[in-house]
Amino acid sequence: MNTRRAFLVVLLAALVGFSIFAYLLSRVSQIEEASATRAQARIDSVRALYADPTPIMAFDETRPAPPDTRVAKIETLHVLLYRGPLEGLLQVDVPIWFIRLKAPAAQYMLRNTDVDLAELGLTADVLRSYGPAIVADEERPNGDRLFMWTDAP
Repeated sequence: MNTRRAFLVVLLAALVGFSIFAYLLSRVSQIEEASATRAQARIDSVRALYADPTPIMAFDETRPAPPDTRVAKIETLHVLLYRGPLEGLLQVDVPIWFIRLKAPAAQYMLRNTDVDLAELGLTADVLRSYGPAIVADEERPNGDRLFMWTDAP
């Protein structure tokens, strides 16, 4: 293969990769107007799906060690952020496979949620060790509310 052909193959691969990322980015987040009551109802409906509604971590405490034996299939990390003063509800849904393969790009998808997966130690493997669970539930002093959960396929 000559140099020009190799360059074209690399360029094409980069364009395909960028296109896939742009498509995923456009599909993972939704923003809507919502009152605090509506945001709470959305959180309550998710909590009702879990036998144990206790979050696996808190932002102001040490995250508990994951179970040693449990490795479950999970599909998506959901992040729901209610912006209190703006009465806006932002939901970002990041596939677990994407977090595993492209953690920095997944972090970019979460840029508007103030969630740093690396800082929190939340990798795809850590999330899988808990299985489907409520990951976090944090009320912030400014009226914002952050709620995170994973689900099974």
